[in-house]
This record gives sequence, structure tokens and C-alpha cells, in this order.
Amino acid sequence: QAAVVVAPTPVTAPAASATPAAPPPPPDLPSIHGI
Repeated sequence: QAAVVVAPTPVTAPAASATPAAPPPPPDLPSIHGI
């Protein structure tokens, strides 16, 4: 049971964290600077 829960955890963490983390940075930097 432990092996089944550990396998899907690491595979979903990097995939979901890398997707939403890329779009927010570019639009946030210029918005704060006021350019």
C-alpha cells in the first residue's frame, strides 16, 4: 500500500508545480515595477 501512494506523489508534484509556476512570474514582475 505504501508503494502505491509514494509512486503517484512524486510524479504529480513536479508536473503540477512546474506548469503553474511558469506563467505567473513574467506578468507579476512588470506589474510590480509599474512599467
